[in-house]
Amino acid sequence: MHDGIKGSLTKPMIDLKNSDLFTPMKHEESGVTIHVLTRKVAPVQEAFYYVNDSMSIDGRYLWFYCAFPPSGNAGRGRTLGVVDFQTGEVRHFPESQFGEASPYVDVHTGEVYWQGDRFVWKRSPLAIAPTELINQVPDELIGDRQVLRAATHLTRSADGLEFLSTLVCRLNGSSEAYRLTAEIFSSGIGSIASTTTPSSVPPTPMMCSSPRSSMETP
Repeated sequence: MHDGIKGSLTKPMIDLKNSDLFTPMKHEESGVTIHVLTRKVAPVQEAFYYVNDSMSIDGRYLWFYCAFPPSGNAGRGRTLGVVDFQTGEVRHFPESQFGEASPYVDVHTGEVYWQGDRFVWKRSPLAIAPTELINQVPDELIGDRQVLRAATHLTRSADGLEFLSTLVCRLNGSSEAYRLTAEIFSSGIGSIASTTTPSSVPPTPMMCSSPRSSMETP
């Protein structure tokens, strides 16, 4: 388990009733009480897209989206924040600007991955930690294409070695968009297979290598 996470799976760190990070709000019609994060590090703080995990499995870290209107938009310009339930801190990482809903949390380490254009990045939830460039689609594969957008989500392979994604590109001087398909293996950026298809065709995955997840057996 990651050195920064030593919580117990049988004793969650979250006690919302005794936390000054959240404010309980009761929905009048359903009677359900929800807890809203009211410790602010950004003017707008949003939960992850509903199919994306946002919390580490031990309950210590909760990631969320940050926005600073009028700067940026839902497609580009949002950044990441995290709640550390062990220390009671809420942190914002301004260097974590991502595209679409690409942030992916490794629930076993609490680390987060995200995609910005053709780059895949990673960082720890700890305050003093570097942001790491995991991989990128190389210049020779992009060529004269302009990257319009990246895939909505990052999807991790079962062995934890790749992320599946797609880039939507446009040739310079052309009004027609294309989906770029590439396989980037952990053995090296030199091993690449790529195709382009009109944007109306369903996307084909791009594979970007990533380090092995902590849940894997060496």
